[in-house]
Amino acid sequence: MFDWKIKPLNLLSEKTEQYGFILEQNNKKIVFLGDEAIDIAEKINNKDITNSDRLLCEAFCLENEKDTKVPHEKHHITAKES
Repeated sequence: MFDWKIKPLNLLSEKTEQYGFILEQNNKKIVFLGDEAIDIAEKINNKDITNSDRLLCEAFCLENEKDTKVPHEKHHITAKES
């Protein structure tokens, strides 16, 4: 049986409406931010994100690829930044 609490998070995407979520069970939190993680903690000012036990997000590229793939121009982050 699935006994996690699920809390949706509006990620305040500028292009289209996007949501992430927080899974919580026994005082443990897992946060999933999709690919909108570049400034999300500051944008939505949510302590659940910064105080989570695990963070899952999609990185656009590796840190050593950022000069050729330019993730910040697309409002995305590198694996190291996540």
